[in-house]
Amino acid sequence: MSAGALLWLRAGALGDGICSLYGLRALREAWPRWQMSWVGHAAVGELALAAGLVDGAEVLDQGAWAPLWREGAQGLSAAMRRRLQQTQALVLQLADEGGCLERQLLALLPSGARCLRLPHAPMSGAGPACLQLAQGLQAWLPAQGAGLWEGMQRPLLAAGGCAAVGAVEGRLVAIHPGSGSLQKNWPVEGWLEVAAWLGARGFEVVWVLGEAELERGTLPSAVAGRRWQALPMRELIQRLSGCAMFLGHDSGLGHLAGALGLPGLLLFGPSEAGVWAPPAFAAGRLRLLQAPQGQWALLPPSGVLVALEEALAALPAGAPVRNRT
Repeated sequence: MSAGALLWLRAGALGDGICSLYGLRALREAWPRWQMSWVGHAAVGELALAAGLVDGAEVLDQGAWAPLWREGAQGLSAAMRRRLQQTQALVLQLADEGGCLERQLLALLPSGARCLRLPHAPMSGAGPACLQLAQGLQAWLPAQGAGLWEGMQRPLLAAGGCAAVGAVEGRLVAIHPGSGSLQKNWPVEGWLEVAAWLGARGFEVVWVLGEAELERGTLPSAVAGRRWQALPMRELIQRLSGCAMFLGHDSGLGHLAGALGLPGLLLFGPSEAGVWAPPAFAAGRLRLLQAPQGQWALLPPSGVLVALEEALAALPAGAPVRNRT
């Protein structure tokens, strides 16, 4: 296909955006001469740039894009109009009640431009979100068939070299005890038991905390141990890539761990593991544990420790994390 310019517009949180990057990579590999831009979550844009998936990244709610949600696109800058008139492919993955945004964009795109509308949220019971994404992308990449989903199971960052940036610390296990929603968090007391269990076996735990966890006081300040707090995306990528294992929830950082190809264990409570599992689960790198009936009260620390022991035992021979005392 001849070269052109592509825009991928994606609303949503960190985990939503990371899921979309697997599809963006598929297009990048199929159309290597195209100029591709991400418009969405800022941290996802940083990740896309670090992985070499895009030539540029912007925040969707920046002022330059706001006029497109108004009929007639009043106030849209001349520079943005010229940019859209030079865009040959557009992916829309956001809520657009009434279709106002899509109408404005289609009126500005050049004749013959292609527009692909993808669901803003995956359907329950229809398989992993990234599998559903692969099925939607087949409209543009029909020749790839099942290979499209298989390709999504590769770590996002391996091709860009980021997954090898940090030197692996064989006994360092990252635990992210939070998420974007309190309902998706296993009680922190359980994580403290897991950390003690790991410490007794010679591992060192580092607590990974984002802005939400710091604001909520998810982890008591009296808890001992290393902490990585609200790190910039590129620094977080570098530090996580040096960990032997990641433990967390259905969260943006859980998806980041999957994108890095880290082994680990993700806990799912009310959210549906069969939908939100990162592609790394299908590839066997990450393990998932769904709370019975979606209720955290039915998932005791003993059950998590059994799953963690199994995850450790399943690591390839010679992996640093298996060098235990």
